[in-house]
Amino acid sequence: MNWIRQRLESFSERTAFIEDSSDFSYADLINRIDKLKERVSKEVQTAPSIIGFSFARLSDNLAAILAIAELKQVAHPISTELAKAERQEQLSIASTQWIIATTSLERTPNELPHKLVNQLTPKNDAGLILFSSGTSGAPKAMLHDLNALLGRYESVRPRNDR
Repeated sequence: MNWIRQRLESFSERTAFIEDSSDFSYADLINRIDKLKERVSKEVQTAPSIIGFSFARLSDNLAAILAIAELKQVAHPISTELAKAERQEQLSIASTQWIIATTSLERTPNELPHKLVNQLTPKNDAGLILFSSGTSGAPKAMLHDLNALLGRYESVRPRNDR
């Protein structure tokens, strides 16, 4: 997924986000991605590992997804609005092994990822786990091949009117 980084780098100082009345450039986003990659790669040595995160700011969540994707791991975004019991249930269902905290990376008791996650390994692809309540109301995990999901946008050319 080098094409995503190359595209972000080509926009460099252009505004990527406006959050809390502050502008953040694409260079700022790349900096956040690199810092998260450094933190995660120090601890997580095996792929695929499932890495959860829950940040209040959208830009931090996007940086986490892209950092985890560049490391060929599996991203598990967790809503900040989940009750503690629901959060624990999601972590268990997804077999999330690591949680990115504000200043550290925390290990969970989950040892092995679900066998479906291992299907990403031969392709050397990153993954994304999302949850849905489905029709029963019980949480259901959906595993996506993140390379395939984002690869659809590789040929989309940037608009010139922005």
